[in-house]
Amino acid sequence: MTRMLYRTLLAALSVHSACLAGNDIRLPMLQEGEWTISTIAITSDGKTFRTPESVIACTQPTSGMHNDLAQMEKRGCNAMRASSDGAEVRYTVSCPARGQEMSVTLTAPDPYSYRQFIVTPVGTNELRGRRLGPCKPDKDQHADRHVD
Repeated sequence: MTRMLYRTLLAALSVHSACLAGNDIRLPMLQEGEWTISTIAITSDGKTFRTPESVIACTQPTSGMHNDLAQMEKRGCNAMRASSDGAEVRYTVSCPARGQEMSVTLTAPDPYSYRQFIVTPVGTNELRGRRLGPCKPDKDQHADRHVD
């Protein structure tokens, strides 16, 4: 059961952003490069799950979010902007066909880092991203690796 809740929270990462493609919610412009991503999920009963910080080779996070948005919009999700003030965007997402609802706060103080809080009925998920530097020429560029 705990694993199912964790998967639901992780699935929220793709659902939250994917439901916004056709709406007037402006995502922050994050710079392309090599990024690290980490996740902390807290279930409604207080259990905490952490994923190790992973390096996602050469990516442009804003572009990836927009691609996810387009895919989820095709699945019938809707989003409503709650507020926006420069570095912070708040919105709610409803995906009736999937029975999912959530509120999201996305904060990007600069083009090199961001934090997302996703609140659902089963818990909270926090995703942190930080840019390490420019893309590196590497033949295995799309493999994830953990940061020690």
